[in-house]
Formats: sequence, C-alpha cells, structure tokens
Amino acid sequence: MNFLKRYLTIIIPSAIALAGLVVLVLTWLSNSALKEKMQDSVSMGTQVRRLSSQTPSAEQYKVEASYQKMHEEDAATIENMFLQTTMKELISYQIFPKPDDTSRQLFTDYSKQYRAAVEKMVEDAGGVDAPSEQEIKNVKAARERRSRTEEGEDPIVEALCRNKAASNPVYMNPRNFPWYDFWHKYEFVSENIAVQDCWNSQVALWVYKDVVKSVKTANADAQSVFASPVKRLLAVRFQKRADNVDYVSRGTGKSKIIDEPYYVTENNKPILVASSVTNRVGDNETLDVIHFSVSVVIEKSKIPEFVEELCSEKMHKFYGWDGNQQEKTYQGNQITILDWSSMPIIRDDRAHEYYRYGDKSVVQWTASCEYIFARKAYEEIIPESIKTKMQGEED
Repeated sequence: MNFLKRYLTIIIPSAIALAGLVVLVLTWLSNSALKEKMQDSVSMGTQVRRLSSQTPSAEQYKVEASYQKMHEEDAATIENMFLQTTMKELISYQIFPKPDDTSRQLFTDYSKQYRAAVEKMVEDAGGVDAPSEQEIKNVKAARERRSRTEEGEDPIVEALCRNKAASNPVYMNPRNFPWYDFWHKYEFVSENIAVQDCWNSQVALWVYKDVVKSVKTANADAQSVFASPVKRLLAVRFQKRADNVDYVSRGTGKSKIIDEPYYVTENNKPILVASSVTNRVGDNETLDVIHFSVSVVIEKSKIPEFVEELCSEKMHKFYGWDGNQQEKTYQGNQITILDWSSMPIIRDDRAHEYYRYGDKSVVQWTASCEYIFARKAYEEIIPESIKTKMQGEED
C-alpha cells in the first residue's frame, strides 16, 4: 500500500502515456489501411472509366453490320465483273442452246453472218493483205508486154508491194482465221453437228476479236505497216501452234471441225504447252478454260508492249443471251500468256516474198495463251453436246 501511494504519481501518467501510444499506433495502422483502400478505389475507378470509354455504344452493331455489308457488296461486285467478261454478243440468237427453228436456212444465214463479222473485224483493224498471186502475174505480164529485159528486182512489183504496205497499218486477211473459210459454201449434215459448228466458231470468234483488238490498239498511232509495231497477223489456232501458217487447208468447206477450241480439263491435258503455268483447268462449275496460239510479225523492240496489250482489259457489248436486252458495255481480260518464242524473219522467203515490213528489225513472235470463261455467265446457252466435250468425255 505504501508502495502504491509512493509511486501513484508516476504510474498514472505512465499509464496515460502508454494508452495514448496505443491509440496513436492503432490510428496510424487504421490510416494506412484506409489509404490502401482509397488507392485501390481510385485504381478501380480509373479502370472502370477506361473500360467505360472502350465499351461499344448501343449503336455499334449497326456500324459493324454496315461494314460487313460493304464487304459482301465488294465480293458481289468482283463476281459480277468476272461474269461480265463472258457476257458477249452472239452471231445468232436463235441457235443456242438448241434452235427452235429446224430449217437448214438458219445455218445458211449463220454462215453468211459469221463471214461478214470476220470481214468487218479485219476491216476495223485496218487489215490489208499483200498483193495476190494474180495481181503479181498481172503486173509482170504488163511488164513483159513492154519488152522488159533487165535482170533483178521488178520495180513495178516492188511499187505494188510497197503501196499495199503504205495503205494500211497491218497485214491481216479474213483467211487468217480458219472458221472464216469453214463457213464458205457450208453443207448441212445434221442439226446436232451444225449446232456444234456454230458454237465452236462463236467461241473462236470471241478469241479472234480479243487478239485483233490487241493488234489494233498496239498499232493505234500508225497509218502504214512501215510505222506499225505489229506488222502482220499470221494466224490464230486452237489445235496446233500458230507458227505453222500452212496448218489449214480448207478444201470444200464441208461440215467438219478442223480447228475447234480445245477445252482444258482434268481429263483433257494441254496440247499447246507441256504444262500450264497457271495450272487452271475447267471444273464444269465456275470456270471453263481453253488454250490458243497466236503468231505475228512484230518489231523486236515492241514485243513487251504487245504482250501487255494482249493481257489488258478489253471492252465488249452485250445484248442479253436473247439479243433483246438494252445494250450494255462490259470490260475484262480473259487472256494469260503461257509461253512464247521468237525467230528471225527471212524476208525473201516465199512466206514473206510480197510483204514489206520496213527497215526495223522484225521477228516472228508466237505465243501459247490461256482464255477463261465464267461458266455461270453463259451456261444457259451451252449446247448439251458441248458440255459433254467440256467434261473430257466422248460425244
């Protein structure tokens, strides 16, 4: 008791100080925890605000839907452009896929219309041929009647040849295209064969026109063969390379396919090239593929420009497959060059004897090419017998 009384004055202040210290420590700890919670709350608030700013609006789905629609429309536009490459005018709108009129006159009319179309194609390109053998004989006979005795080049023949070259930009003759002669004095055998002849020659004409358009464009600024890059169109062929210009001998023009377009399929391997660099084949659903060969006499330095022109887009008209729709103009490129070669021209060779190409270096350039069709675009007019051949089966 005496002890407590003696030290009471010390114990009480000490106890108060200790209690105060405890309170201070507890307060500090409490403030630290509160500070952490506050920091966590601030951090969480920042994240919430950031996520809130990144959250799509209630209208975002409409923007996405519009974006997807644009992609769909782009895809549809590309498909339509591909289909339009194959939508081209026909010689006759009464034959494919099967004629309603069974009269032979239908095919007689077709033969005349086809030959007229080829002639117009050549005329539009400014095509002219070298002097004919008869023209040469006539001028030689006239010379002989004037008692010509000097040796060497006949100046009258030379003048005739040069006048021909100066009159038009390119040597081209309807007979460069085998189907032109085929329809001369056409003899009807059967409706099935006649329809096939019409189809094969129509497909060939589409190819002919694209080749001739390329020649015409390449020679656009020239008024004579001397000034033209492409001097002469030698041939366009489907069954053999076009560097053999004597390939076709037309004979009597009977109903027989001599240069029908060759459809490349899994069963029909390429015949103009060992293998195709594109590896494309007809699948009877989306794509039909044919190969052809073209040969020209051209300035050696102008080959790259002509290659580019062959593979460029070309304009064509379409009137519907019934021929009664409003005229539409489409464009597209269906040609891919698979391989090519060139060889020097021997100017005094018989094949070039009466042709005058000018002073620049020229070569014979021959290419094997691929030509594609969009099956959906023209399937409704393909004759059934042709569809069988497209599949690589016997008719």
